[in-house]
Amino acid sequence: MRRLFSFLTAILIFCAIITGYYFKVDLELKKTKNTAADYWLNSEKYKCSDFVSENTDDKTITILGSSELGTTFIQTHPLNLFGNKGYNYNTMLIGGGHYQSLWHAINLGALANSKTFKKVVLIVSPQWFSKEGVSPSAFAGTYSYTSYIRLMNNKNITNVTKQNISNRLEKLLPQQKKDIQDVYSTYSNFYNIFSKESILLSWQANKQLNIKKVENTYQKIVRYKDVVTKDIKSIDWNSLMQKAEEYGKTACANNPYGIYNKYFNTYISPKIVSLKGSSKSSSYAVSDEYNDLKLFLDVCKETNVKPMIVIVPVNGLWYDYTEFSKTDRQTYYSNIRKICLEYNTDCADFSDKEYEKYFLCDIMHLGWKGWVYINDEIYKFYSKN
Repeated sequence: MRRLFSFLTAILIFCAIITGYYFKVDLELKKTKNTAADYWLNSEKYKCSDFVSENTDDKTITILGSSELGTTFIQTHPLNLFGNKGYNYNTMLIGGGHYQSLWHAINLGALANSKTFKKVVLIVSPQWFSKEGVSPSAFAGTYSYTSYIRLMNNKNITNVTKQNISNRLEKLLPQQKKDIQDVYSTYSNFYNIFSKESILLSWQANKQLNIKKVENTYQKIVRYKDVVTKDIKSIDWNSLMQKAEEYGKTACANNPYGIYNKYFNTYISPKIVSLKGSSKSSSYAVSDEYNDLKLFLDVCKETNVKPMIVIVPVNGLWYDYTEFSKTDRQTYYSNIRKICLEYNTDCADFSDKEYEKYFLCDIMHLGWKGWVYINDEIYKFYSKN
């Protein structure tokens, strides 16, 4: 009896602490709603599902991806098009380098109890689909134990999907195998949901939020007013594309590959000779990432979230130079299309843009024209019922 009393007392103390902290965080969230929080790309943000949910509403475009989300210096980036408060949509960006399909599956499972998550856009990058998929070290750097617990406590997700995700986690994080198995085996248990450990994890995740850091980051973002209109419906996409062409020409003036000057000077020019033919043995045809993408779509289906998958092309001019197989590239695009067809998922397929300059800004990240194409498709996706 004493142990039970002590346990219940501990639960009440934790709940009191968390309630007070949540009130504090809630006040800060209201200050930053639809501003910095939407565009802040940081692991602290992603560890707190409540933080993301509080800054998402029915006028929020949720874009999931990897490092291309950080290219806010591109004038046609979603932040610069949809970002200003008072326009048709704001944008919740979720992702960064090494955030791939499996991470997004877990994170969406943690978030999808929120009524505001009805649609999401996932931008898949060709580079995700190396043979091994996401590397264990990269995944370990992004993995959130709290999000995994929340996914496991999402009653809409089937045991089959939870088991498949857990099996994948055990493969990537063998040192955490016991913790993963323990969470999976007890996810539906009342004690586990309200245990001190789960409460503490949630509290710690929230405590990591540095609101001041969010605000400081937001202040540094450069907005390009000339590509934003009062009403998204009135955007002249053709005119915007012409501007994107001009931006690209100015930014990529020192090479024939459509790579912006600074990137080319820093990463390509010093070793241009040695890079010739360097991708001859590379392949995206077979990869664990394809199954991870299916896990993401399983979570979408079971939580009633409608996804759109964006297929980003490679830089054809550069990939030809490094002798990455054209046949292999087409196999990659075909694999993604087949998965989208299998899941009856919307697909914005830009695989025919390999040789369109300024679709990318370097050898992998979306550029001026690429973002125009994708923003147009995103807006159409969010505008239809």
